Amino acid sequence: MQIGYLHNVVMTNLRKIMMHFNIESNKQLSEFADVKEKTIESWFSNKRSPKISTLDKIANKLKIPTYILFKEDLEISNINIYDSIENNSSDSLEKNLRNEYIRRGKTSWNDISSIYSGLLSVDTLKAYHRKKNRITPPLNTLERLSSYLGIPAGELIKGDYNEKNQ
Repeated sequence: MQIGYLHNVVMTNLRKIMMHFNIESNKQLSEFADVKEKTIESWFSNKRSPKISTLDKIANKLKIPTYILFKEDLEISNINIYDSIENNSSDSLEKNLRNEYIRRGKTSWNDISSIYSGLLSVDTLKAYHRKKNRITPPLNTLERLSSYLGIPAGELIKGDYNEKNQ
């Protein structure tokens, strides 16, 4: 597994947010978010990257938008906490990618695939857009998608709810 820059950004921000919420250990985060402690430890030791759906789960518990975990130079004082929030980065990513492809005039899967210079197969791209059993790319792939598109990763997973309130 390749750990990239985006992983480091996300983990740095998660640590800042943990401190902000007085979550002092991986064990406390594990109990709070209902994620195995060993899983969290593997993220912070750079052995694994968190799934975006797991980041959604943690962000929902904290009542913050997931996309802020992806912001470079995150200022904790700028974080809005909501009464309730239901992050769904997979749906947001699908919608934002679809809108970007339309904006670029890419209408066929082969056209879309050409954006990524062979990084992703047409079948993988289609899997990101399925209505049922959609897959969400791992962080290192999201980072590369973001780079090819010239759009920050956090913006790719930013949902409508978050756009209205941030």
